[in-house]
Amino acid sequence: MSSLSPSPSSPPRPPSPSRSGLRVRLRSLRTAIAALTAVTVGALLPTPGAQAAPERTAAFEEQVLFKASQDPGYACFRIPAVVRTVKGTLLAFAEGRVDNCGDAGDIDLVLKRSHDGGRTWGPLQVINEGGGDTHGNPAPVVDRTTGRVLLAETFNTGRTDGKNCDIPCDRTPHLQHSDDDGRTWSQPRDLSEEILPDNWNSWYATGPVHGVQLTRGRHAGRLVFAVNAETWDAAG
Repeated sequence: MSSLSPSPSSPPRPPSPSRSGLRVRLRSLRTAIAALTAVTVGALLPTPGAQAAPERTAAFEEQVLFKASQDPGYACFRIPAVVRTVKGTLLAFAEGRVDNCGDAGDIDLVLKRSHDGGRTWGPLQVINEGGGDTHGNPAPVVDRTTGRVLLAETFNTGRTDGKNCDIPCDRTPHLQHSDDDGRTWSQPRDLSEEILPDNWNSWYATGPVHGVQLTRGRHAGRLVFAVNAETWDAAG
């Protein structure tokens, strides 16, 4: 597990810039093949004026948030995560995998936003473009005190053969933030010195899914998210 003490006033360290830069934009049209699914839960209320009130029954409405045929430019989407901001906006993150479904290819971090509890969603935003490299594993967490949304993520050099990252793998954790409910995002900063031990030489990933903010105890207010990692000894 990794933790961050909220410090919105401290400026981020200079990032390693993406080859094509960060921007919020819509992807261009391209053939596509896979989908992620989101489910929202509601309740069926009794019909007004009914003589006998029926028992309430949970109703499930399925919505496809990220799908290659409706969000062209990607072969598939994976690693979803959803958080709710202090203003009530839902932010749904995912990896947009450009060429194939491999874990170490050309991958962008993408986002959709909802202002009505998930009934409708805005267009796909690219908030961190891989530009041929892997920018993935979104792990968002909301600071309920300041309203800032932080996004932990992991980068590595991309490859085009669909295979995994060679060992030693150059996976490095990064952090972005948004102070306007996900409309715009800061440049990412490298967290390797803080949360990447030298002996973790194989796969490393922030998340999966969202982090939490502690609400009680001596560390109340601290932001916490998970990481998973592997170490491999070629001599073993």
